[in-house]
Amino acid sequence: RLGVDIDANAAQPSTGLDQTRPVTVSAHYLYGAIGSGLQVTGEARISADPAPFAAYKDYTFGDDSQPYAEKYVDLPATTTDGQGRAVFPFAASEAGETTQPLSVLLTASVFEPGGRPVKESQTLQILPSPLYLGVKVDQKETKNWRDTPQMRFNIVGLTPQGQKTAVKGVHVRLISEIYDYDWYVENGRWNWRRTHHDVLISDKVMDLNANTGLTFERGLDWGDYRIEVEAPGLAKTVDRFSAGWGGSDQGDNNAPDFVRLSLGAKTYKQGDTVELTLKGPYKGEAQIAVASDHVIELKTVSVGDNGATVRLKT
Repeated sequence: RLGVDIDANAAQPSTGLDQTRPVTVSAHYLYGAIGSGLQVTGEARISADPAPFAAYKDYTFGDDSQPYAEKYVDLPATTTDGQGRAVFPFAASEAGETTQPLSVLLTASVFEPGGRPVKESQTLQILPSPLYLGVKVDQKETKNWRDTPQMRFNIVGLTPQGQKTAVKGVHVRLISEIYDYDWYVENGRWNWRRTHHDVLISDKVMDLNANTGLTFERGLDWGDYRIEVEAPGLAKTVDRFSAGWGGSDQGDNNAPDFVRLSLGAKTYKQGDTVELTLKGPYKGEAQIAVASDHVIELKTVSVGDNGATVRLKT
């Protein structure tokens, strides 16, 4: 019976943690009457924004080595006035001290006389830092899977409004993350633990051009890496990536018997021969099954210390 609109001026991000944004809620009955005297409650869900700038959706912003802990905030309850309107404030300081780009899902609930809530939401951005560093990592296609992967890096500096800006004295560090596994017996059962250590590959101070940012290429052996880009006192971005295979060794699939696969960057059509690269944590025999609702192909291959490549017909 009730229509609800919410307006938090979402097109304009909050650019400081000291800012307070008025959130306006309007209510009207669907038969035309104004929804006055109705109870209004609100909540905010604050989380890290993985893509704060639409024009740079392929870039990483913020420090993924220190993820932002999601927060839920209850906003002050109020009542619609004689025009069916209510306003409650949202303070950006509710996010806590951070320089990470954030997304805020604001939800307002207006209660009908019978007690049923009608909800509407709007998403607001908080960009508290005067500068953001975006990092894009691409892997160039190689002719042979044994070739050293060639990685291409592009770094840009952006204002909170998404405009490119020049930045001087940016520290760019490339680090290799080496993972080790230890097997042990506890209470009669085998288990494992994973540890890692870092190896610094390069550490340079560079300038970002206002138009093109900074682009460079480097050959990296197969493995897991991270790039740290920092303008001291202003902004920092940390991005983890892998060279040689399809995904970084992060998340749940990091057991010592987990096999990593890559199809490269090629696109295939029906009838093509697909080159599949696989690399296990140790050498041995691998059985590869290609299946849909039935087994299409089954192969057994020997995998050496440096992995193996397998050709499969599509």
